[in-house]
Amino acid sequence: VSGDGKRLYAADLGLDQIFCYEISEGGRLTEKNEEYQIRTPKGTGPRHFLFREEDRYLYLVTEMGNRLFVYEKAEGEPVYREIQNISTLPEGYTGFNAAADLHFSRDGKFLYVSNRGANNLAVFRVTENGTVLLTGHYDCGGDFPRNFCITPDDRFVVAANQKSGSVAVFARDAVTGAIGGKVSELAIPNAVFVQAVPKGETWK
Repeated sequence: VSGDGKRLYAADLGLDQIFCYEISEGGRLTEKNEEYQIRTPKGTGPRHFLFREEDRYLYLVTEMGNRLFVYEKAEGEPVYREIQNISTLPEGYTGFNAAADLHFSRDGKFLYVSNRGANNLAVFRVTENGTVLLTGHYDCGGDFPRNFCITPDDRFVVAANQKSGSVAVFARDAVTGAIGGKVSELAIPNAVFVQAVPKGETWK
């Protein structure tokens, strides 16, 4: 849902589109006209996306295209326009991969993407104009990192590795965004989702 509560966005992997709906006061959804819809190249498969800076920017990862797309809208203008798309994979990688999840560090300076197949986490530095720069790839500590999270204190990255049945915890450098060595690991069969919450709080 957009920050102003007026629009709902939904990623449709099969149709290569993010649909945009208007939300009425009663909660009814009405599909917006064509200019509001976000379309990705055929076969890229939009999967997950996030908003930043009060919805000015939208960051989308595509599962089959293994690309990170960045969109921007002008102030007071609800239509998003693509300003960047960049590979989530290491240069020269040719094996199977299905990009999955993406998360920002709490300070908004770094964006992370999980690669299932290449089995790594891609790290991007966010620039002042909203675009990103790849800073590195780091081993996920298992096989098929479907989901991951960053702890509330920005100190650790936790990856759920589905095929290896494990949840791996890594130290994180808050200054460089780099992911360090594995500090802990839990055996959890078919781990697909992980969420870290501050001590004493419950997950919502």
